[in-house]
Amino acid sequence: MMKAIFSIYGNDLKRIASNWAALIMTAGLILLPSFYAWFNIKASWDPYGHTDQIKVAVTNLDEGSEFQGKEVNLGERILSTLRKNDAFHWQFVNKEKAINGVQHGDFYARMEIPKDFSEKMATVVSDQPVQPEIIYSVNEKINPIAPKITNKGAETIIDRVSSNFVKEATKAIFKEFNKLGIKLEEELPTIQKLESLIFKLEGEFPELKKILTTAAEDADQSQRLVNDAQKQLPIAADLSSKGLEVTESVQDVLKKSEKVFQELPEAIKSDLGSLQDLFTSLEGGADQWKDREADPAVLEDAGKRLSSAALLAGALADMLTRLNEQANSTLLDVPINRLKEIQSESEQEEVLVKKLSAITDQAGREKQAEVLKNRLADTRAKAGELNNTFDSSIQPKIQEALDQAQKSADQADSILLEINTNIPDVKKILSDAEKGLSLGENKVAEFQKELPQLEKKIGKLADDIRTFKETNNINNLIELLQNNAEKESSFFSNPVKLKQERMFPIPNYGSALAPFYTALSLWVGCVLLVSLLSVEIHEEHHYRSMHVYFGRFLTFWTIGLFQALIVAAGNVYILGVYAVHPGWLILFSLLISTIFMLIVYSLVSVFGNIGKAFAIIMLVLQLAGSGGTFPIQVTPPFFQAINPFLPFTYAISLLREAIGGILWDIVIMDAARIIIYGAAAILFGVFLKKPINKASEGFRRKLAESKLIH
Repeated sequence: MMKAIFSIYGNDLKRIASNWAALIMTAGLILLPSFYAWFNIKASWDPYGHTDQIKVAVTNLDEGSEFQGKEVNLGERILSTLRKNDAFHWQFVNKEKAINGVQHGDFYARMEIPKDFSEKMATVVSDQPVQPEIIYSVNEKINPIAPKITNKGAETIIDRVSSNFVKEATKAIFKEFNKLGIKLEEELPTIQKLESLIFKLEGEFPELKKILTTAAEDADQSQRLVNDAQKQLPIAADLSSKGLEVTESVQDVLKKSEKVFQELPEAIKSDLGSLQDLFTSLEGGADQWKDREADPAVLEDAGKRLSSAALLAGALADMLTRLNEQANSTLLDVPINRLKEIQSESEQEEVLVKKLSAITDQAGREKQAEVLKNRLADTRAKAGELNNTFDSSIQPKIQEALDQAQKSADQADSILLEINTNIPDVKKILSDAEKGLSLGENKVAEFQKELPQLEKKIGKLADDIRTFKETNNINNLIELLQNNAEKESSFFSNPVKLKQERMFPIPNYGSALAPFYTALSLWVGCVLLVSLLSVEIHEEHHYRSMHVYFGRFLTFWTIGLFQALIVAAGNVYILGVYAVHPGWLILFSLLISTIFMLIVYSLVSVFGNIGKAFAIIMLVLQLAGSGGTFPIQVTPPFFQAINPFLPFTYAISLLREAIGGILWDIVIMDAARIIIYGAAAILFGVFLKKPINKASEGFRRKLAESKLIH
């Protein structure tokens, strides 16, 4: 049996080698699939890298508005930004030309800034904010992908405008905080004098009672004490009025900034998540840094991201420190210290990245990159711990500090309001006391009746002040209000937003699509072979059906292996397709070509020309059902149902492992499944070739009589 099989195979190789036309045809069949893969991969290499050729019309109708006493025109600012932006080919035209251009395909999309854009944006600090709009329209019939690209550009512009305006709005709020903090600081001596006066009045009441009891014997001393109190009373009234104005200003600003404070914990949590994502991403890409031929831009980008991480960690630590002081506690010391550690480690890792880029020795570079990767893992773990415990541990303490600031302002306002309200009563009582003393002993008795009420009010005010001092520190409140407005507004408007976790990073779109186009080209190569080469033996020597099946398959298999070798090696060494394991990419391609050849060859060997149709039908189904381009979950239910039964599904998965990074449990399962297809094809060809060939002989003879189908 083996002799007959290898006889057929040997004769095929001799015929190809001795016939120059057959040799040229075979060489073409070997090369054609690689062209199919390479052209498609190259065309898909960076589809979003040339969006600067996509024309997008921009129309500005914004009439401007007044914000914080200044004239602003955000529409003009947007246009100024776009003129420096080369993401698209921006066309600044009037509204009529923009609409007409989109309708006729001169522009892919248009964006219109309405005349009331700035006016609506300015309402963000009012009691009734109105959300502004940017009108965006797109011509979807020009190209199916262009609307997705231009839509992303529109979203980017809107995000940038929102970020800039939030920065300006919060900057204005924090400037008001600064002014209020300065005013509080200036009035602090006055507030302290008022406090001392209340305590002094409280302490003088026992003496006043004693004097009134002996008023008949010492009227002069009583008169002097009352006169002294009357002199101090206008000062107390003035001081309480000023203090009340200050606390009302504090409450007003805190009320206006309530939304900002409500969003503060969420902003901090978002930034902690960004820190964790940043270090996770850097750790995942650290293996690429070991190669001394690695792109220097990758290390440069890593250094910039570490610098951003250090700045963000420092800003968060500063913010939590101020909140900790405002709460007059050490409850936030743990996350503060951890953030400072992350800041310090980020700065050190940035230095290590710069040193790594200067190392040219491969062994030294690998060692240094491994050290850096381990340090990134430690820093990532610290950031992750903060992020994971934020809701349960950190956020309640942040909210407690914010509530304390509001409570401090409310208590101060309540005390000063009560003082201000009671001053007229005290003034009246002292005036009556003066008259009483001047009228003699008869009036002293009346004043003694009023004295307990006065003592009670002064005592209550003194108790309220003591309670306030026990739970609050006005100096901390002043410090919180005097934050750097520029720094705080930047913190709220532009925190780091990465949200990326690239576990198996692939640097370009072409490399990501290479598994699909490689598998597709190998199947196309098989179809080309069965279309141009015969699966039957046309000679007088009598061979059994099994001999013909295996003997001719060896010829097809040999050509298929060359196809796979050229496609896979060309992907890596000609196109520069990224592959973590290029060797395995080539070996997996050889395996896939073998299985595909068994399937297609068996179909044609058993069914003849009808088998070719079956092979093409399978190709069509696998294009949509394999999940090679779009996730299978977004395809219709029919393709989701057949996905697990298609050879492409496991072939593409195998190639993805070689390109992105191998997980051996996935490789073993995919390889086992695809080998099952090959085994099934062999059984199908061996056991059904002879009976089906015999049964369909009349059908094939009739087709031949048509002189149209061979």
